[in-house]
Order: sequence, then structure tokens, then C-alpha cells
Amino acid sequence: MAKRPYIPVKPVSEATTGEQITAFMFGLLVPSTALAIVALYIKSRFPKTGLFSWSLDQVEDRFLLGTVGLMLACVVLSIAFSISRKVLPFVMRQNALAKIRTKDRAEAKAHAARERERAAREAEHRLEQERREADRQRELAILTERTSWTNTANDLLAGTIADIFAVYRAATPEQRALIEHGYRERLAVAHPRSKYPTALPSVAALNHQARLLFLPAIIDADGSRQDYATLEFTGSDPAAARYLYTAHSGLPDLAHWEKAIPAINAYLGGSWRVERTGGAGIMLAALPAMQDTFPLVPAMLQHGE
Repeated sequence: MAKRPYIPVKPVSEATTGEQITAFMFGLLVPSTALAIVALYIKSRFPKTGLFSWSLDQVEDRFLLGTVGLMLACVVLSIAFSISRKVLPFVMRQNALAKIRTKDRAEAKAHAARERERAAREAEHRLEQERREADRQRELAILTERTSWTNTANDLLAGTIADIFAVYRAATPEQRALIEHGYRERLAVAHPRSKYPTALPSVAALNHQARLLFLPAIIDADGSRQDYATLEFTGSDPAAARYLYTAHSGLPDLAHWEKAIPAINAYLGGSWRVERTGGAGIMLAALPAMQDTFPLVPAMLQHGE
């Protein structure tokens, strides 16, 4: 058996109030029209009949007037509700649109406020990034400068500077400390007992000042200890060819220095002598050059010679 197609029926309870009132008015209009027709028939059929002490004409006129008034009222109300069915949705839509526009304006204001806050946060973030970058660049410049001063001894070994004492004299106290620190670090790794020993360039490749700074490593002075004696920039007098070396782990081995005098003379040129100064100091001084010939005058001879 074939099933009948399902036809949805709108429940009465779902009808709008306007629809219910319109149906009610049309329901009143039908009996009112019927009563008006009956009244006209009676008037035409029994023109002189009385009813309830009223003349039939009076009863019929009043009844007909009431019926016509009810009909007109029904028609007016029907028209009014028909119009309201068109106008009310429009008004409701306009109200809904007004609410939506009000809501949209509020959301637009809130969105604009959020955008301003976001822009302010982004601007603050950019300023913070720029400040951090400026700080990083400043720290990098400081680090680069510190590294440059710390590598002064290495530059001397590489031959890129010729007079480390002139550089030291022109430097600030902080820069002098960096020069001394870099020099001690480079001399320390030249020690065979260093954790990461790094050999010095050959003596032939070093200039005179580089040979002076790294002379303890060249002659292996105090090689049996943990570190070499270091040249003191402030205690030395390059103009007088006097250089002070200070040991940092016990007393320096003066005998080793004296034994190495021929090698020192060969490395530095000229004649040199060493002497102990203070507790842990070795003074290396150049001897005046001896003349190959000198005049012999009578005043220099004694009587009888």
C-alpha cells in the first residue's frame, strides 16, 4: 500500500494574533450579513406589523442599522489588521535594524578601541625592541673595544703594532688593565703546562718588543712552575733599556736567567745583565756598548810604565 504524501499542517496555536483576530472578524461578518438580509426580507414582507410595542419599521430599522454598523466595524477592523500585518513587520524590522545598527556602532567603537590598544602595544613593543637593539649594539661595541685592547699582545705578536709601550702610555686605566690581562693570558697559554698550550711564533718572526714581552717563554724561565714571570709595564723603563719581570708563583730562578744571558744577548742584541730586585722581581738591563778602540793618553799611564 502506497503511503500518502505528508502535507505539513500549521497548528492553530502557531497562528499569529493578527491572523486569529482577522479570522474572528470574518466569522462575525458572515452572520451579520445573513441577519441584514433577513431584516430586509421582513421589512418588505410585513411592512405594517408591530413587535414589542415598537412598530415593525422601528425594529427593522434599528436592527438593520446595528447590523450594518457591525459589518462596517468588521470591515474596518479587517482592513486595519490587514494593514497591520504589513506595517508591523516593517516596523519590527526597522526596530531590529536600528538595534543591529546600535550594536554595530558599539562593536565598531569597541573594535576601534581594541585597534588603538593594539597599535599602542605594537608601538611600545617596537620601542622596546629598538631600545634592546641599541643596548645590544652598545654592549657589542664595548665588547669589541675590550676585545681589541685585550688582543694588544696578540697584535704585537702578529706585528700589527710596533710599540706596545707607547700604546700602553696613551691608554686609559681601564684599557691598560685590559692590555695587561690579555698579555698575561697569552703568556699563560704559551706555558707547556697550560690546559690548552699554544706555541709562540718563531723568534725570528717577532720584533724586539715582542721578544721582550715573551722572553720568559722564549728562554723557558721558571718552566718547572705553573706560570712564567710577566713583564711589568709600569715598572719598566724602555728609554733606559731596563725591564722588570715579576714572578707570580714563588721566587724567580735567577740562576736560569743568568745561564740564559748568551741566548738573551742573541735574541735582543747587545749585552744584557740580570739582577734580582725585591722579592719576586728580575730586572733585565742592557749594558752600555763597549768601544772597539779607545785612546791611550799619557795621563792614563802611571809613573814607570
